[in-house]
Amino acid sequence: MTETFSFDLEKVRTRNALIHANSIFSGRGVRPDAHQSVTNIRPFVRAVAAGSHPQISVGEKKSIVLIGLDSIKHSFAEKVFKPDHLVCMTSVFPSTSIRVWPTALTGYSPETFGSVGPVFYAKEIDALYNALDDSYRVQESFVVDPKVTDQHPIGSKDNLFSDLNVLGFQTVCINGFYAHKKSRWSQAMQENAGRYVTSKYDWRNITMQPDLIVASIREDVSEALTSMNKGQNALVWTLSDIDCYVHEHGYSDNLKTALDELDGFFRELANNGHLVIAFADHGQVPQVVSTFTEGWDNIHSDENCRRPSGGAGRVRWSYPRPGHEQALKEQIEGLLGDTAAVIWRADLEKLGILSLGENLKSQIGEIVVLGLTEDFPLALHGDGFIYEHGSVSRDEMLVPLMIYKAAAKEASAHTLTVPSREDALAHPATFNPKLGG
Repeated sequence: MTETFSFDLEKVRTRNALIHANSIFSGRGVRPDAHQSVTNIRPFVRAVAAGSHPQISVGEKKSIVLIGLDSIKHSFAEKVFKPDHLVCMTSVFPSTSIRVWPTALTGYSPETFGSVGPVFYAKEIDALYNALDDSYRVQESFVVDPKVTDQHPIGSKDNLFSDLNVLGFQTVCINGFYAHKKSRWSQAMQENAGRYVTSKYDWRNITMQPDLIVASIREDVSEALTSMNKGQNALVWTLSDIDCYVHEHGYSDNLKTALDELDGFFRELANNGHLVIAFADHGQVPQVVSTFTEGWDNIHSDENCRRPSGGAGRVRWSYPRPGHEQALKEQIEGLLGDTAAVIWRADLEKLGILSLGENLKSQIGEIVVLGLTEDFPLALHGDGFIYEHGSVSRDEMLVPLMIYKAAAKEASAHTLTVPSREDALAHPATFNPKLGG
């Protein structure tokens, strides 16, 4: 399949140019970019693996180390990491992990993948669905019952791993945080890997310790690379949860110190002939503790709404009863003032924030609220969080793509045929199962 590669390093726009091209809400927000966003990660890595990217290639060790860093905003990455190339790209909307990571690894929108989450209406079960833990709302609480929630489809048949299987790569997925916090969306986006290994660290115990997070990445990636078949192309993928720490501590000096060490590890890998590609899903912004939840709940009464509100963090949506739409929107605007943009669902598409197919039109409420300031009063409920995300402010939406080029001996260039989606579906993983895992 002939495909235009993503992230031509001679043409990528600067942070300021990206902001200028995608400014919304009088400069207080940034919409997803059509070409320089996390949506383009899959075709970018696929082109690199196939040898068709003009500036980036797999090095002497024939290996790609792909690292997901949850919650690292671009402005923070600039202060910490020293890659060969640091590209500013946009996240997608909503800027939440449940939305972004599946999009990065599959290239599909939530219309197809099935999780715009965290909380949205699922027509298949006629209830609010929480994709974070696969639960659904019954009266005042959420209940876990796979017989019910599995009726809502989540996932895609092909992704980055199936692409690389076609290209003859060994593919290994390291399960760290998500080994213990399993959900349908996280499992679906990582399907088709040739082998899955569990981190040596119990991530339930280290999410508040940046030094141990970095130690886990170092040890798990190093061990995975050692176990690979020598001479065969390889991809190692791991997703590291820094999100929980940032929620409670922000972008602290302790985090910076730990990530300085991670930057050193990435450079060490590159110097040893491995190509390292690291990227983030979204950033976070300082956030006041919620004080308006009672007012929000009052105007979202059974009289005004056909179901409770959805969304999470700094983005919410409402499901007004027919005939109550305008009145409810005005009540929300009066409650939130200039801390938020209160728009109609259809405005998401008009503003270039999110394309709406029939699935998303049923999942997202008719009124959408996007937090725009640190004083947005709906994000938190006294749970210890001091940072939040989900909306379209610059630090939520602008994220880094970092490339550490493999130091390699002179070698003849190799070019492989970039697989079509049909190829990806037809070829099983090529990793040698005798290596275990």
